[in-house]
Amino acid sequence: MNSGLLLFDLDGTLIDESYRLAPGTQSHLINAIHHAQEEHGWLIGLNSDTPLAQLKKWHDLLKMNGPIIAENGCAVAFAPGAPFAEEREFLLVDAGLKIRIAELRSRLVQWLRGHERCMVIEGDATNIVRRLAPAGTNKHSISFDVLDDLIVVVNKYSLFSVRCFVRRIRKVRPRLGWPEVHRESTERVAAALASWLANDDPLVISEIEDTYGFLSLRERSARKDLALAAAVRYMGESALGTPAQVWVVGDSTNDLVRESLDGPSLTHWAVGNAHPDFLKDAEVRLSGSTTNGCLEVLHRIVRG
Repeated sequence: MNSGLLLFDLDGTLIDESYRLAPGTQSHLINAIHHAQEEHGWLIGLNSDTPLAQLKKWHDLLKMNGPIIAENGCAVAFAPGAPFAEEREFLLVDAGLKIRIAELRSRLVQWLRGHERCMVIEGDATNIVRRLAPAGTNKHSISFDVLDDLIVVVNKYSLFSVRCFVRRIRKVRPRLGWPEVHRESTERVAAALASWLANDDPLVISEIEDTYGFLSLRERSARKDLALAAAVRYMGESALGTPAQVWVVGDSTNDLVRESLDGPSLTHWAVGNAHPDFLKDAEVRLSGSTTNGCLEVLHRIVRG
């Protein structure tokens, strides 16, 4: 039996609102993860609504050895050696959902461009949002020079959900200002999407992340708690065995996973910037925000 399973959420937990690790923390984070895994026997992975391909990049960068739960529980992946000799991926939703999502995303983009006063961009959403800047700011930015009051970035790499990032643009004389997160603007787009979707559509709009201007359309059956239970079951059926305890670090209520997990003891850790509802329900509150809060958890393991 291994010492435990530690899972980090990504957006708002491991990375901040600029979609980066907190300044100066990367080497410390990698070092702490290494010690927790190699010297204390923990498996460390990711549990996020981010697409699997993007989570794998973070998993590799931080040299994690544990499972990846992607797109709010639609898929579970294990890196080679943890606990399988070869990489394994388990799909927890209907495989045909990929086709329906691709069609929905295409129709949604066309509809937004025709009915909402906004600039719509498709691509690697976190990379685009990180590089958005007013025209002429710097050569590495994705510039805009429009009078639309909103930019909606649609992530085309999500296989099982439609993920949108909403940013408001304000006119700062004599030019446009930097894009900013604005809750009312995000709610406006969410309301438009809700009215556009048919009542019997299998997708729903998840909670709006008011800090990060994010919303998603996902299948009703996709849940992080069910995916975590599946991951623990796969581990238990392997030579690795069921983890003695499971720690989940997050920032919002969709990181609560106690409903379906049976067996190992479960602890929720809330980073300092977490939503008040998650802070209320989590067993442990951390003082540090985002990456620094995650380091606190790792230090608890490494230092005992």
